[in-house]
Amino acid sequence: LEGMEKLLQDQTRLEDLALAVTTVEQVEAFLAADLIRQAGWQNFPAEILPCFCAFFKKHGSIQDSPALQELTRHPDSTVITAALSALEKIDPENLQGIIIPLLNSPLTVIKAQAIQAFYRWNRHQALQHLLKLLFSQNEADVILALHHATYFPYPELESHLIRLMTEVDSPPVLMRISQIFKNNANLDLPFRIFWVNRSLEGQHQSLVKGILLGVVRALADKKLIEVSA
Repeated sequence: LEGMEKLLQDQTRLEDLALAVTTVEQVEAFLAADLIRQAGWQNFPAEILPCFCAFFKKHGSIQDSPALQELTRHPDSTVITAALSALEKIDPENLQGIIIPLLNSPLTVIKAQAIQAFYRWNRHQALQHLLKLLFSQNEADVILALHHATYFPYPELESHLIRLMTEVDSPPVLMRISQIFKNNANLDLPFRIFWVNRSLEGQHQSLVKGILLGVVRALADKKLIEVSA
């Protein structure tokens, strides 16, 4: 803690400070949090703010909410998403008013984090926002949506993911869909993939066949079936 106190007074050593913050032991977290608060952590350079946000997500309390709320208006999108993630943990009740304007953010990474947090209050609307991102014409948006899709209940998404799988032949997108399917493999899923794959052609069909085999392997690994892929 003495070393951290010195680092908090020297902003030329941000990498050392980040390492100190991320390796705080649980028994020292309470005292470390007070040191960081007293140093006015929210005014530090942008590159270390996500590190502080992660610390307060783990060790913070409701008293850290005002500083985190302030950071949801930061110009750096990485800082905003880190602050939202921390607020979702330590002060979820006051988050709704912050999230709603961010659902229409021009920055997709912020929008996606807001959609994930918004699910707490309005499942239907949050899902609609996610689907809009999921079926975007921009592949980066689709991949980001697939990342955040893992935070939504899988049964609500399976039919949409199957539709996306048949409409998109991009290997990076299909790889991410495959991972979600394997993590949530159920006995009906291979048949659903098989039937839609019959209408596909060429490489797209081959890639989806690979997804099908991956799901079957996942079912076998979970001992839900007793046959090989």
